Amino acid sequence: CCQKMEFKDKSFSDEHFKDFLVKRLGIIRSEIPNPGVWFETGETYGALSLKLDLLTTEKIDAILKEQENNDLKFGELAIKLGFIKREQSEKLLQFQFLHRNLALVEMMVLNNQIKLEDIWTILSEYTSPIQ
Repeated sequence: CCQKMEFKDKSFSDEHFKDFLVKRLGIIRSEIPNPGVWFETGETYGALSLKLDLLTTEKIDAILKEQENNDLKFGELAIKLGFIKREQSEKLLQFQFLHRNLALVEMMVLNNQIKLEDIWTILSEYTSPIQ
């Protein structure tokens, strides 16, 4: 059914959700809005972990400093430094994907492609390939 969450799966998950929207809504791929440069504002791994009280600004700074000398992703470093558990990190990534999917359908509501009241139905019907 589903594969384990990986840190590199953001674009794969985005494409999978877009494929779902094409099938679910009977639209062509080009009708799905293209997110702008500010699409991920406030929804980064660090921002979500701060918002959910998993990391402090000091710990985020430590991760960013460590990232300067390391090829690891932010979440991988948070685990390596002992700031969060792997299970928490995987849930944060799932939340991040959920937020991205929600933002995309919000754009579709603003474009009058779907109704506001249909957002939760659409999201509840979607099964992520990444668990």
